[in-house]
Amino acid sequence: MMDVEMILTLVAVIATIFKNFISAWKDINDIKLSTRKRKRRPRRLKRRHLKF
Repeated sequence: MMDVEMILTLVAVIATIFKNFISAWKDINDIKLSTRKRKRRPRRLKRRHLKF
């Protein structure tokens, strides 16, 4: 069996890599949206979110 410390370090490393990947993916999506027209987001979704 593996030590608890090894498991915790692996989890921490995976979490940091996952966070970095998500942040980079969001940046890429923002760049893609900025290149397109910014007024493509429908306003119906905002109204639905406000109801909740």
